[in-house]
Amino acid sequence: MRAASPVLLLAALAGCDREGEPTAPAAAGEEAQPTLVGTWRTEQPARFVGEGLRTETHEGRTVYAADGGFAYRGRLLIFGDRLPTEGLGFDMRGKGEWRAANRILTERFTDMTIVPDGPNPVLEKLAAEIARDLVARPPVQSDIQALDEWHLMLRDRSTGTVATFARDGAVTAGPGAPGAGSRAR
Repeated sequence: MRAASPVLLLAALAGCDREGEPTAPAAAGEEAQPTLVGTWRTEQPARFVGEGLRTETHEGRTVYAADGGFAYRGRLLIFGDRLPTEGLGFDMRGKGEWRAANRILTERFTDMTIVPDGPNPVLEKLAAEIARDLVARPPVQSDIQALDEWHLMLRDRSTGTVATFARDGAVTAGPGAPGAGSRAR
């Protein structure tokens, strides 16, 4: 098996979850604006292809706190010609800082742990290197393109990649579901 470039895998991870800022409480008689504080889950895998490998992040959940901190967890799968058909799996857990202003979300990981599914010294070393590289990256900025009580759409300012998220607890299909008819795509 050829080792994947940490830079390639890091680029795939850059498409992971991103969320934003709290809004001020509504004044009497004023309707509250949707807030980004809370738990959001990715609505589709983030994918990256390069150097003969395909990476996907799945099951991403990000909890954004009103104090400007966030916690992330998700799965990373790496596929390639010389890899098992089901891919190589990794658990990802990270913490970081975020802020939002003028509909631009800025976030930065301050801590990341990536662990392969099984004991493998080569994959453990690679995972640790990717985690260090991810923390060393400059902050990521995204345009908040859509936000309502149940859905969020972000566009990464450096790659142009659009990602959609649903607030935990949101039902994302069927008539009468929270946000039905206004679901971000």
